[in-house]
This record gives sequence, C-alpha cells and structure tokens, in this order.
Amino acid sequence: MSASIEFTPLATSDPLDSEPLDNEPITTKPKSCPAKGPSILSQVERITDAAISGLGPILLTVALILLSMTIFCYFSVFLPYHYSWKEGEGLFGNLGYILNLIWSLYLVWGIIANYYFAVRTPPGGVLDGLSASGDAMFQSVLQEMESNLPKPERTHHCSVCKTCVLKYDHDNWPYWLDRAIVAFSVVLAVAIGFAVGGMACWHWYLALTAQTTLEQYNNAYIKKICKKRNEKFTNMYDFGVVGNLQDVFNIGPRGHYPWYTALLPLRIPPIGNGKRFERSGRGYVLDFGEDDEDMV
Repeated sequence: MSASIEFTPLATSDPLDSEPLDNEPITTKPKSCPAKGPSILSQVERITDAAISGLGPILLTVALILLSMTIFCYFSVFLPYHYSWKEGEGLFGNLGYILNLIWSLYLVWGIIANYYFAVRTPPGGVLDGLSASGDAMFQSVLQEMESNLPKPERTHHCSVCKTCVLKYDHDNWPYWLDRAIVAFSVVLAVAIGFAVGGMACWHWYLALTAQTTLEQYNNAYIKKICKKRNEKFTNMYDFGVVGNLQDVFNIGPRGHYPWYTALLPLRIPPIGNGKRFERSGRGYVLDFGEDDEDMV
C-alpha cells in the first residue's frame, strides 16, 4: 500500500479567515510497502492504554493520598522544626515565620487548585461549540479516520480516552512515591526530581517555541525534508518567546487577562476556540493520511 506525505503551504492572514497560498502543495511519496496487520508492539500499546484508562480512578486516589501526606508532613514536621512563632518578639521578630507560612500556603493552594483543574477540565472535542448547521471551516480540513469526525488543525486522536482532542499534546502519565527507609526516600525523591525537572524543561521549551510534543516530532521531520530541498522551515505558530508565553497564559497584548493571573491557580480559557489558530507566517501542514499513527 502506498502512502503520500503532503506538505501544504499556508499563508499569513487573519486567524479566522486563513487561506492557503497559490503555491502547489509539496508532495512526496515514500516507497510502497505491502499491507500488514497490527504489530506486537501496537497490540501491547493498545492493552497498556486500556489498562491505564481503567486504572485512572485508582491512580488518582493514590496521588491524592500521597499529596495529602506530603502536605501534612510539611506543616506538622518540617515547618515547625525550621520556623516557629517566637513569643514576645511581635510581628517583625517573626517575619521569617510569617513569610514562610504565606509562601507555603500559596504553594499548597496552587498545587491543589491546578491539580483539580487538570483532573476536571475536559481536553476539548472537535464538536464542542458547533451549531446545528455545522461550521464552514470543517469543509477544508482533514477528516479524522477512526471516529469519522472533522479534524481541525493541531487536533489528534487520543488512544487512551478514545477521543479526538483539540491541540492534542500527549497522554498524561502519573508518577509513583530506621535509616534505610529515609535513604530510599531520598534516592527516590532525587530520581523523581530529575525526571520531573527534565519534563519541566522540555515543556518550557515547547511553550517558548509554540509547539506541542507531537508537533515537535513532526516539525523535526519536516526540517529534514526542507533541508534536502534547500528550503527554510518556519513554525507558522511561533510569535517569539514573549508572544508565545502570552498565548500560553492568555495574558498581555495578545491575551485577554492581566499578567499576574499567570501566577494564580485560576481557570483561564486558552486563546481562540481551539480549532483556528493565528499564524505568524507561511508554514507547512504534515499529513500522513491513513498512515497517521494516532489514527490507527
């Protein structure tokens, strides 16, 4: 079965009325390969996705227990050990204790609120907000192969929740937590610290460059194709570091909220409707057609 990989040039225009350039699409066809059934790896992946979906409530409960235990230990052991209220010294003499208490409560508020929003906020489906008569923009976009629903730009199918998700990034994978116990806890904390720290750096990079995880992989592939053709690749959603951060947090001149809302655990909607995105310039759309892995 032969497959075609199409790079469709897109033009700079109003985000609600983007039209392609007159250039012909750049199409490259890989070598033909015989049709074959699902591999063992894909079958294992399907079983794993189903298990994760079923274990969701259990993993959520464990995470809440670990979070509650951590907060309890911090306020009952760590904070009183390092800071305590000093009688007779007034507010100024206890300034360190007061500042640490305020900062600690702020962090706890942020952790709990953001975790709640992450659990309760739906990712957004392609049919959200559509009128009964439909949306004209879907007449020119790809069709999602598995659920047979319209597939706006930057939308992909999630194999875990079985939903076509707007601006899909990746599945969220949860993490698990005498002297030997203390040593093990320290080693575990350091290991998780490196893992979460690396994850944080990676997602900051994605936010600063206006990419999702899936788009970064696709863009890296497109860069190789453009390099072979002596073309310069540009990310059409990239508005620079400052502009990208304003888009992520919906703040500043490009957003609708003041800057300090980025520091508060508030439910702030993203910019736009999740189906049309403002473009900074000409770019490419990568379409694997029926061979797209997230459609299988």
